[in-house]
Amino acid sequence: MHGAEELHARTGTVPVFGDRLELVFPSFVFALGVLPTLLVYRARAVVYALVAGGLAWFGGFAAWTHWPFVHARTMEALGAAIAGFFATLLVLGLAGDAKNRASRRGGEGLRRALPACSRSRPRPEDRAAPWYPFVMGHPAKRRATYDDLVAVPDHLVAEIVNGTLVTSPRPAARHTTASSILGGELGPPFHRGRGGPGGWVILDEPELHLHDDVLVPDLAGWRRERMPEIPDTAAFTLAPDWICEVLSPSTAALDRAEKMPIYARESVTHAWLVDPTAKTLEAYRLERERWLLLGAWRDDATARIAPFDAIELELAALWAR
Repeated sequence: MHGAEELHARTGTVPVFGDRLELVFPSFVFALGVLPTLLVYRARAVVYALVAGGLAWFGGFAAWTHWPFVHARTMEALGAAIAGFFATLLVLGLAGDAKNRASRRGGEGLRRALPACSRSRPRPEDRAAPWYPFVMGHPAKRRATYDDLVAVPDHLVAEIVNGTLVTSPRPAARHTTASSILGGELGPPFHRGRGGPGGWVILDEPELHLHDDVLVPDLAGWRRERMPEIPDTAAFTLAPDWICEVLSPSTAALDRAEKMPIYARESVTHAWLVDPTAKTLEAYRLERERWLLLGAWRDDATARIAPFDAIELELAALWAR
């Protein structure tokens, strides 16, 4: 008789986990610590596992080597308590991580878990929403819908950009002049085929429904092979081949930083940015899902610009008053 067997015989106790205490507790505690760590990748969980495993090894070693002041059943109880303590810490840590992830997702998971009486009252601007998400006492931002866009007064231009309703006043005269003249220059040779190759549908301010986004470029063009006939609808779900945004001080940042990435996502091949204030025209082509600057022209330059390089475009006409 040796080891833990002799100790149990001398003390009159029966081991709860068998005579290999030094193997049972470390395996048990390390499983509690390491497996959750693999799920959440948190350094804190690694420390818990190492500390709990080290204490369990100490308990197993003490019982196995007959320390006279250590009772085997006491060591088993101590090991179980250690395992339970660190398991509780890990469970709390996992719950906290889950809560943080739910908060970053806009509170959808928490919203479903909360009873209706615990949610805050909707704000007036949220009345159109079918439900009112709630996170940490604050209503989460909801995505705009087409009903929101329809409710905008007619004297404003309304778009839905990345889930946000964006409104802007009707463009000023300088903006309208540049857009109208550019459309007039491109329409006959490309839309109607007079003095040019034709093969395009070019429209002013079409409403584009591109997945969840609703955009209204100043001009847009489709190749005839992709859109042989103009659909009899108020909006277009087919992404154009070319768009033109006429910049103004209030919309330039939106056009460049928000709308251009959406056009790239929808595989719009060509984009022009016209700035009547700076008297510049920038032309871009989509290459591997990124915009490649083809060139920039200013003032009274004359240029052939893709995809309408079959004609020479006089920029001075765009700035005329």
